[in-house]
Amino acid sequence: MNNELPRFREHSYRVYHQNDSKQRMKADLSQTECLVEMDFSENYLCKYGSEVQSVHFGASKHQVTLHTAVLYYCKNTTHEIGCESFCTMSESLRHDASAVWAHLQPIMKFVSDNLPSVDTIHIWSDGPTTQYCNKRNFSIFSQIGSLWRYNVASWNFTESGHGKGPADGVGGCIKRYADSLVAHGHDITSADELVSALKEKVSTHLFLIQDADISTIDEQFDTSKVKPLKGTMKLHQLTWTRGMCNFLGVRYLSCLECPMDQVCHHYDAGGFVEVDVVHPLRRQTCVDAGDLPHDERILILLNLFRV
Repeated sequence: MNNELPRFREHSYRVYHQNDSKQRMKADLSQTECLVEMDFSENYLCKYGSEVQSVHFGASKHQVTLHTAVLYYCKNTTHEIGCESFCTMSESLRHDASAVWAHLQPIMKFVSDNLPSVDTIHIWSDGPTTQYCNKRNFSIFSQIGSLWRYNVASWNFTESGHGKGPADGVGGCIKRYADSLVAHGHDITSADELVSALKEKVSTHLFLIQDADISTIDEQFDTSKVKPLKGTMKLHQLTWTRGMCNFLGVRYLSCLECPMDQVCHHYDAGGFVEVDVVHPLRRQTCVDAGDLPHDERILILLNLFRV
């Protein structure tokens, strides 16, 4: 017990600190900020309203990936917090970084279309290495400015074993509604049918993610040269700013006091780390720009620096 108690105290402090930081960040959102809390739900097992015994015991049912998220934003100058829930569904059972960003696209588009004043996003998730807490996800996150209009972004991880939140409630709600429909004789055998069946039944925003959407993310970013960050499992906050678009600030815990574009004086885990990601525009520029007229080369270079 004497050996384990110090580590348990550190673990308990991280649990308290991350939960407190999330609540404070949510309560203090300005009109230029939004917060997304997300998680993969357990895959939904497709069902029939009436099925023979061999189907029930034959392990032949399709599964549907559910990625759930809750978006918080400031409604007005009185700091009233608005909330929207999302569930993206896919036939693909991939839960890796490319799949994560494919599932994030509808949420980012919703923010872009409906919250034009937002230029800062804070993402909260748990920290499994196969999904969120890995070098490829860090790398794609460092390119968020080339995908969307954000000027500042942070990715925050909850402490290990304490990642449950409102996003899990969204997944439970979706599954209960789906099972209720099946109990009334409705067959749900695919992600497309699941979205269609629930579209008018729930207030959650539902989207279908195709395999091609995930493959596009695979092809869009080459992270083969990116090296894993030392002490990845100890990190609980990544920061990004447009002024340092190829660098990520790494912190042991989420800090609400230090600016995102400066080294944290409280929980610094190594300052800023450069991420070497090959973007298609850069690759195309290096190969083809020499054959273009001077004016067109200048335009490509300007777009490159903008990315």
